[in-house]
Amino acid sequence: MAKDILFNYETARFSYRISALPVREGRILLQCPVGTQEYAFIGGHVAFGETAQETLRREIREELHTDAVVGPLIAVGEVFLEWKRLCHQIGLYFMVDLDVSQLPQGDRFFGYDELGGERFDLEFVWVPLEELPAMTVYPPQVAEHLLSGSREVKYFTYWEIPQDTVWPE
Repeated sequence: MAKDILFNYETARFSYRISALPVREGRILLQCPVGTQEYAFIGGHVAFGETAQETLRREIREELHTDAVVGPLIAVGEVFLEWKRLCHQIGLYFMVDLDVSQLPQGDRFFGYDELGGERFDLEFVWVPLEELPAMTVYPPQVAEHLLSGSREVKYFTYWEIPQDTVWPE
């Protein structure tokens, strides 16, 4: 399997991540690490030679054990955060239809992801769209854009760290 497009340096990293926005019956499926309320959109890192759509189908198969039809791109973001070191991430966000017949029943279920040989236990939660503004969802601009009803592609930047952070040369 090809390597993820994830470049690690001594004090910083670059990440190319693709996310799914599976909306069904007025609810969206989000993920969060077990035991937290830090929600994110389902997805993962693109591997060399893989398209964004292929990445989403693979990640959904790995994490949710179901199939997906990838819809339109609705957001592109540059995200600056601390992820064990400084991280500059490019993110693409797509509408997605999931084959829900293969998902566990109920509003919550559990799964996991792996990155760099480390396992992360995840909780998947169907959240009513109207509850998104009161939640911590990463990155918030995507939730805001989704709630706006616009399907125009939105570009945004999101800073979780100070904008004047000194990056390595």
